[in-house]
Amino acid sequence: MHLYVSLGESSVNELKFDTGPVYIGRQMGSQVFLPDKSVSRQHAVFYTTKDGAWIIEDLGSSNKTHVNSQAIHKIELKHNDIVRIADFLIRIGLEADEDRDHRNEMEETIIGVRHDNYQKLHSKLHTVERNFDALDAPPFKIPTRRIKQYHEALATFNRHKATDPLYKSVMDVLFRQFKAKNIWMAFRKKSTGPMDIEDGRQLSTEHIKRLDLALPASLAEAIAEDKCLLIHQLPRQVATRGIRSVLIVPISAGMDNHGVIYIANSTDHPHYNLVDMDYLILISINLAYAIERLAHS
Repeated sequence: MHLYVSLGESSVNELKFDTGPVYIGRQMGSQVFLPDKSVSRQHAVFYTTKDGAWIIEDLGSSNKTHVNSQAIHKIELKHNDIVRIADFLIRIGLEADEDRDHRNEMEETIIGVRHDNYQKLHSKLHTVERNFDALDAPPFKIPTRRIKQYHEALATFNRHKATDPLYKSVMDVLFRQFKAKNIWMAFRKKSTGPMDIEDGRQLSTEHIKRLDLALPASLAEAIAEDKCLLIHQLPRQVATRGIRSVLIVPISAGMDNHGVIYIANSTDHPHYNLVDMDYLILISINLAYAIERLAHS
C-alpha cells in the first residue's frame, strides 16, 4: 500500500507499507506522523485482513476520520480512496506500479510546483512551508497558553534601545518558550544587505556556528526566499545528533526582511508542529517592527 500524504493540495510525504498495523497520529513513533493538535495522538490505524484487504479504523479520535468525505469507524479501502484527518489528506494507492514516475521524481528532488496552501515541500525532510497568500490556507492557530508568553515577548522587544541587548533577550525568551536545544538568529536594521548580528548558541550556552546547524541548507533557503519552514521529521543521520525537529522563520515586516530565526529542539521533547510555527511567525513579525523602530531611533 502506498500512502500519498498532503496538506491542502501539496505533497508532504510518500510512504509504502507491505503489512500492518500502520498507526496514524501525532504521537511520537507513529508510522504516519501528522504534526497538528487537531490530530489525536493515536488517531487511526491501517491493517490487513486474512484476505489481504486493507482496512482503516478510527481509534476514537476527537475530530474523526473521513474517507471520501464520510466520517467512518471502520471501512475497507479501495484504490484512490481519500482519507482526511484534520487538514491532512492521504490518498491510497493499492496498485503495484502506482505512480512510478511520480515516486522517482519525489526521491530525487523536492516538489517544485507551487500550490495554494504550502509549496515546495521536501519529502525527504518532511518539510512544511506556510504560504499566507493562499485563499484556502488552514487557519492561523495560537493556543491560549501562548497568550501570556506573547505578552512576555512583546515586553522584551519594546524595552530595548539597541540591537545587541535585544538580540540576547530574544534568544533567552525563545529558549524558554520553545524548549529549544539550539537557536541561531540573524538581525539587520536595513531590509537588504549583510546581517548586523548573526550568532547561535546551544542550551548549554555554548556558541554554535551556522555551518554546524543540523539543516544549514534549509536555513539558506529560508533566508534567500523568505520562507517559513517546519521540518518535523529529520533524516536518521540528523536525528542521531539529538535533534527532533526544526523551525525556520524570517523576521519580516511586510516586504522588508530584517533577519531570520532558526530553532531546533531535542529528542527529549515532542516534535514542533504547525501551531508552534504559527506562534513563532507571530513573534517574528513583532520582532521585525521592533528592529525597524531601533533603526529609526
